[in-house]
Amino acid sequence: MIGPIQSDRPFVSEVSLSLRTVNELATSEKELALQLQAFILNRITGDSFSIKSSHSVLTTQVQTMLSVNLPETILEMGIYRFRLVIDTIETISTPNLFEVPALQVI
Repeated sequence: MIGPIQSDRPFVSEVSLSLRTVNELATSEKELALQLQAFILNRITGDSFSIKSSHSVLTTQVQTMLSVNLPETILEMGIYRFRLVIDTIETISTPNLFEVPALQVI
């Protein structure tokens, strides 16, 4: 996220994941289930909400980099804290956290 986001336009968060164990995953044809959850807090009003998105990909089709999108979102003008938690379901892994402490919407 570079620069402010426009309040009158929807934006999409694209997440690129780097998977370290691609060779191990590719040996079995299973689905890799990913869950993304964005926690969005208006730093001025204190209002908050979350967006959850689930994605599945066949392990035989997994590349070292995988891109997935959160649904389009429109935010009102303000300053937001944007936290994104990425987790693989039914796979042993540690959830990843990405945070933008001050996301400006104009």
